[in-house]
Amino acid sequence: MSYSKIDAALRAVLPDGVFRLEAPERPDGIPLTRYIVWTPTGSRSLYAEGSTAIRIYSAVVTVVSQTDDDPLVGQVLAALHGAHVAVGAPAQEYAENEITSYVDIPCEVI
Repeated sequence: MSYSKIDAALRAVLPDGVFRLEAPERPDGIPLTRYIVWTPTGSRSLYAEGSTAIRIYSAVVTVVSQTDDDPLVGQVLAALHGAHVAVGAPAQEYAENEITSYVDIPCEVI
């Protein structure tokens, strides 16, 4: 199923605000203030009896918001868990010059 599982889970939370690799610029030039970007980071295989038994795909989901206490991160985590996507500990960063919060969530899917 690979990355489609991650994309579908994220689109269930924010249908028009999910992008792969990077968020596009809006035609009107106004920056997006609430969106999700997911980036594939690679894959690895588990072997059994000399052949690939399972392929595990890794990605980082970045939740971006300019709203204090935005419930979006919790909603994204719940959607990923509901889709049976393994997630790691979220890492939050705040860019003061942009007044924007970035939360990176590492995840893996089979």
